[in-house]
Amino acid sequence: MPLENNNSIKKDLTYERVINAIRLQKFANINEKFVIVEGEQDKKLLKSFFHKDINIEESYSGKFGVYKIMEKFTEEKCIIGIIDRDYKVQEENKKIFFYDYNSMEIMAISCDEIFENLCNEYCNENFKDLREKIFNNLKYLSIIRKSNVEKSWELNLRRLSIQNCYNEGKLNKIKIITEIEKRKENQDRIDTEYIERKYKEKWTNEDYLLFTRGHDFLELFKIISNENNIKSKINIWDIESSLRVSYRMEDFMKTFLFRKIKKYENEQNIKFLKEG
Repeated sequence: MPLENNNSIKKDLTYERVINAIRLQKFANINEKFVIVEGEQDKKLLKSFFHKDINIEESYSGKFGVYKIMEKFTEEKCIIGIIDRDYKVQEENKKIFFYDYNSMEIMAISCDEIFENLCNEYCNENFKDLREKIFNNLKYLSIIRKSNVEKSWELNLRRLSIQNCYNEGKLNKIKIITEIEKRKENQDRIDTEYIERKYKEKWTNEDYLLFTRGHDFLELFKIISNENNIKSKINIWDIESSLRVSYRMEDFMKTFLFRKIKKYENEQNIKFLKEG
């Protein structure tokens, strides 16, 4: 049975608990199959695309937890992992697969029909123009996030407020730096001259898809949508839910992720995915 997933006990769950649960299930049935993911939203999106007999388990420790779980089952062909690509070049692992582009959210947003539906629901703007606007506005912050990994600055960027950096219809670069340096541990760690040089480099559409963090994109989408919404405030959870609900099997089948898992299935003669 899958691990319980309610708020009263979820905070106490870790990847070690997941490892133990998998071992128990495999002991009861050696043919049990598992997909290990970073979080609850991944699980909600992906369960529609895999056969009902596949156990999709949250690591309860993010990407780190997925790697730790997979380390314990290196010889188990029936256990695979799916994670965000983020900014690091990941080591080769034939049983760990990446979402197309930076993350699950960006993979979905890259699909024109999905993002058009999201715009029609929440902000009634031209979806191509708005997507470009959001990507461009986030470029400076995306470069900081990317550089933080590549240059090992070890900046604390968790829960960075996009709202506090937004002014007069756009993200303000000075406010972004101010927001980051509010945190004592971040002071004197960020090379703003380096960031400015990288910011002046031209990005392709592929660069925006690869280097824009999905949560940043949806946060700014929420802010812009609320500017245009006079009835009630839109929250991030509704937007994330709408994005998942709009994403269909036929969209998933067009992704690199689907094709790579399909290739793995064929090589190992194991079925994970639904088809159509």
